[in-house]
Amino acid sequence: GAANNARARRCGGCGRVLVADAPVTPSARAPRDSRRIVTVVFADIVGYTGLVESSGDRPERLRDVMNECFDALAAVVVTHGGTVEKFIGDAVCALFGAPVVHEDDPVRALQCSIEMQQTVANLERRRLEREKADADGLPALALRIGVSTGEVVGGTAERAGQEHYSVTGDAVNTASRLQGLGEAGQILVAASTERLSRHAFLFESAGEVKLKGKRAAVPVFLLRGIRPDEGNSGHALIDRRTELEHLDYCLNLAAEASPQLVEIVGDAGVGKSALVNAFADHAETAVVVRGICPPMAAGALDAFQRIASGLASAVENPEARSAALEALASGVSPTEGDVGLDTMAHGLHLAIRDISLRWPVVIIVEDVQRADPDTLELVRRLVELISPAERLMILWTRRTGEEMLLDGDYATSLTRLVLKPLSETDTRLLMTTVLDGSELPEELQDLIVERSGGNPLYVEALTTTVVEDGDLLRRMERPGQVEVPGTVQGLIQARLDSIPENERLVLQEAAVVGREFDAALLRRVDLFGVDVESCLAALARRGLIEPVGESTYRFGHVLTQEVAYDTMLQGLRQELHREVADALVEMSPDRMSELAPALADHYAKAGDTDRAVEVLVQAGQGEQ
Repeated sequence: GAANNARARRCGGCGRVLVADAPVTPSARAPRDSRRIVTVVFADIVGYTGLVESSGDRPERLRDVMNECFDALAAVVVTHGGTVEKFIGDAVCALFGAPVVHEDDPVRALQCSIEMQQTVANLERRRLEREKADADGLPALALRIGVSTGEVVGGTAERAGQEHYSVTGDAVNTASRLQGLGEAGQILVAASTERLSRHAFLFESAGEVKLKGKRAAVPVFLLRGIRPDEGNSGHALIDRRTELEHLDYCLNLAAEASPQLVEIVGDAGVGKSALVNAFADHAETAVVVRGICPPMAAGALDAFQRIASGLASAVENPEARSAALEALASGVSPTEGDVGLDTMAHGLHLAIRDISLRWPVVIIVEDVQRADPDTLELVRRLVELISPAERLMILWTRRTGEEMLLDGDYATSLTRLVLKPLSETDTRLLMTTVLDGSELPEELQDLIVERSGGNPLYVEALTTTVVEDGDLLRRMERPGQVEVPGTVQGLIQARLDSIPENERLVLQEAAVVGREFDAALLRRVDLFGVDVESCLAALARRGLIEPVGESTYRFGHVLTQEVAYDTMLQGLRQELHREVADALVEMSPDRMSELAPALADHYAKAGDTDRAVEVLVQAGQGEQ
């Protein structure tokens, strides 16, 4: 009932939203197809022909067995964040990286492959138990799998009135050929996938094989299992002394009965986890419990399941231990809603109070940008329960540009640490650390410094790529640079896929213009009918671009521009290059000589070499 300005978006009295932001819907010209880096899993039932023959006059029995098998395999794919593209007779083709991208799609694909083998083995064991009295049982089921990673073109097409997502590319053919070479129970992996997942899995070289359709033999690897030290992977901590000292200072305050809230913010790969790991190692005088919000679909409150379990094991008071265990149980049952959250928050708080009588308590929640709503709400409720004299520190990490976890006023002290990229000196130091003390030639170091932007993950990935490509230094004498490593491309693509479509379209248009671009030019070029200004403002808030002038912006990282550019189909890129060139001519007719190199480049990439040459000739004549 409060009086409000007619243009107000929220009520000045209660804060309720008065006018919801109208969603911006891209026009029908918005691209539905894109280029993707995808990991393909091709799984085949071994001996299907024998199964058909053995079923004889009982085809229904075979159908039931196969349906049960395919239903179970499809469920495994979905659980690991993949998509079942199609079933082909006795085979299933699954995609990781399209239409949904994750930062670790190759790892997910191999984890899925291992579980698919286990699933078929379990199904077969149960089937044999059911049919042990049947002398004419069907032959044993077995699975062979091929896995490959590579660039594909993916998109949604309508067939027979239904939409279907599919991909086309060499990775699909390679995965299919590899599974055809495998034996029952084997998982054969292409070199492209092995390179992106060797930190997490154990492989055995299977030599080089000649695949149908390939001119040369290709290296193949046999997946042997999960690497025991997978959880210890991560880059070295370089130049975070100030941040580490600040975290230690906050812990000292918490130990003196001054509870602390700490938020670590930074881009993906900038070193948030490395900093948290180093801090946890330092916190020897505290009880540290950690939970990570998983990238894959998981149950609600997954991070707090681990936190509650860790607290329960440290509680000595029987009443507090019982409350902590009750909190853990309540989190498993999301049907309890607010009652369950309250029970869990109060139970955790009781456990914290008991432990803090002897030791300071540190609760760490990593990657809250991936947290489910219940996890976010539980953190807020737990913070509200903290009393001023408790020896507690709650620390969480999130990515730049994501929504803040706490945006209200709280009695507890809140510290926000924003991690910046490494300096050039520390970037070179990290290269040396990755190479165990060796150094790259100066030209390659300069290249990595420029392209990594000081992001530790990018530095490591680019350094590894350079070392593995022994011919790179010679090629640097010609145009071209180090390609975006697959680990980095997946990370950036996942980020771009997580933003609204209208913002992603504007980002792709900007990527065609260049590392630096003008808002007025984008408004003139826009092919998709979106609100360019509001999208640019949103992209700047997310940290993907940054303002460098009154209406000029710059990509926050050159690799973000390259991935945004590379995901577009060639036809769309050509059309945008021509639109950009024509717009530049119309907007700046008196700067033709100055803009000639850029105009010629755009026209050439648009496929119009005649116009590119014409622009350069005109510029040359104007200089005479």
